[in-house]
Amino acid sequence: MNKAFYVYLLKLYFVALFLLSLLRVAFFIYYFNEAIQNPGTDIIICFLIGIIMDSNAVSISLLVAFLLSSPIKIFTEKYLQIFYFIFNFFIAIILFTNLADIFYFKQYGTRMNALAMEVINHFDIVLPMLYKGFPLIKALIAFGILIYAFIWWHQKQIAKQQPDYEKPALWFSATLVTFLGTSFLLYGMPLWYMTSYSTSSLLNQMCSNGMYTFVKSFDQKRIYNQDLSIFPEIADSNAIHHIQSLSIHPVELHEENWWPTIRIHNEVQTTPPKNIVFIIVETFSAIHIGSLQGKPLSPRYDEWSKKGVALSHCYANGSRTQQGLTSVLAGFPAVLGNSLIRRKGINEFHSIGNILLNAGYQTQFIHGGDAEYDDMNLFLTQGGIQHITDVNNFPSWRFKHNWGVCDEDLFDKAYPMIWRVQDSKPKFSVILTMSNHAPFDLPPYFTELHPETKKMKPEEATFYYTDYTLGKFLNKCAKHPDFKNTVFIIVADHGEPYEPKHLQYKMFHIPALLLNTSQPAQVYSKTCSQIDLAPTVLLESGYKGKYHFVGQNLFSTYFKPFAISRNTAEMLYVQNEKGQVLSCDMNTKKYSYHQIDSASFIGGPVVLKGTDGNQLYSDFRHYLQRISVLYRNGLYQSTMRGN
Repeated sequence: MNKAFYVYLLKLYFVALFLLSLLRVAFFIYYFNEAIQNPGTDIIICFLIGIIMDSNAVSISLLVAFLLSSPIKIFTEKYLQIFYFIFNFFIAIILFTNLADIFYFKQYGTRMNALAMEVINHFDIVLPMLYKGFPLIKALIAFGILIYAFIWWHQKQIAKQQPDYEKPALWFSATLVTFLGTSFLLYGMPLWYMTSYSTSSLLNQMCSNGMYTFVKSFDQKRIYNQDLSIFPEIADSNAIHHIQSLSIHPVELHEENWWPTIRIHNEVQTTPPKNIVFIIVETFSAIHIGSLQGKPLSPRYDEWSKKGVALSHCYANGSRTQQGLTSVLAGFPAVLGNSLIRRKGINEFHSIGNILLNAGYQTQFIHGGDAEYDDMNLFLTQGGIQHITDVNNFPSWRFKHNWGVCDEDLFDKAYPMIWRVQDSKPKFSVILTMSNHAPFDLPPYFTELHPETKKMKPEEATFYYTDYTLGKFLNKCAKHPDFKNTVFIIVADHGEPYEPKHLQYKMFHIPALLLNTSQPAQVYSKTCSQIDLAPTVLLESGYKGKYHFVGQNLFSTYFKPFAISRNTAEMLYVQNEKGQVLSCDMNTKKYSYHQIDSASFIGGPVVLKGTDGNQLYSDFRHYLQRISVLYRNGLYQSTMRGN
């Protein structure tokens, strides 16, 4: 190679950086109202870090294309064309990824990561959702223009290059050193740290490069498969002692040495076993719950919340349905990395279904969508669920969309299934709704009957519809003679960041309501999370045997207010009874403290006085170590040797 080829590579480098910078400007404009609320210096830093991150992606691509094509130079003069096609391929992927990230962030609060690859197994469902929920056509047109402009320019540049069989070591070495240095291959972790410079998730994601984060996420996934805690593991005996001190109350007796959290309650009611119905509502975020200071889109839920125990400070442990199922039904916080459901082997989860099945209950799962999605059926089957009903069991329906049948069809089918037949076994039922999900399709007849929805955003209208169907179902259930003998739990599978500011912890705030318990109707204001529902409901049903949940009984006088949550951007939050929140980046281990207001929004970083900060950080670290030890060693199960 010669000096001219070296200059040509530099031109490619700077043009690619320019195009990626344009995409970052587009990212900024798309979220302008949220981005502009940050300090001007933070925005400038965002673009400067962006140049470094883009340099990493472009330089590695140039380096790989150069090294792959260089040996061919020995045999043929076609090496220039080979380099041309290899680099064009890389730049097309990089541009597409960074363009798609602008819209991906709106849905998931992060740039694309390994999670995006899961759509391959469900492309028939996801593609229509993308088409309806995102400006897919405009994005593809924009991508086409970008890549066409680059290839057109690149073609003119490559035409100026002449095959050269000279091999001066100077320019070959200069090329390697230049693009090795600009790719920052030797720095590793500092790149990851740079993209966590701000308290704004929007700026942190905007300053990164989509290709870098996508590849890095696979490395993180590999790490989670080997070591589930971001902190060094501690001795198993210490971890077990810690988890027992948190989960097991003085009124509970530890029953098993092998299963650390197995206990039996000394103050169980003597009433006959009750039916149990979990209604897990898709994306039922507190942001749209009027009684939780959200938008007034939940009049039916708000009315029903006056008739039971309404949890005002309940939080989702994760940000996806599979995490919600694990947390709600298995009482185990889904915060240890990628899908715990898919980790097969000795770490299979035992849920409340296993316990109730062993106690003589009939157990069932009723869903309007596909139960095989995200391996829900595997989790439910190993979790003691005998009968699974999903979209494939609906011979007819009022309305069907890409994800399944509408919630009215679901509740109509579930209604006759949840009640015990005379003198038969009590029933444990889990109902998972589906309508309140992108692309937010509404039954046409509902829109006509409720013209107010025409003035709402699509996500608001479907939320309103889900609230309507939930209220309609509960009103119908209230007239059944066995209603009072049935404990109902209404809870969201996860929340939703409808705006970038919701990514800062608010997205985890969810409604939860318990009906027909031993407690009077009330607003329960203690901090809690999804994992506390299973032990609470189990005891409220009249169950007198052993159970193994990490969560606690909400109604115990010894309840310790606590919540831990994790999103797909690898941010972990932990909150104590004082409303103090620790926010931790799982990649950099950087953390900060915040205070939440009554609506569960967090303010800027604060300094906790006295021992509060150290205690919160210590609790957070120990908690992760505890549950990691339980999970890693397969110690999170229920005993199947009688009750």
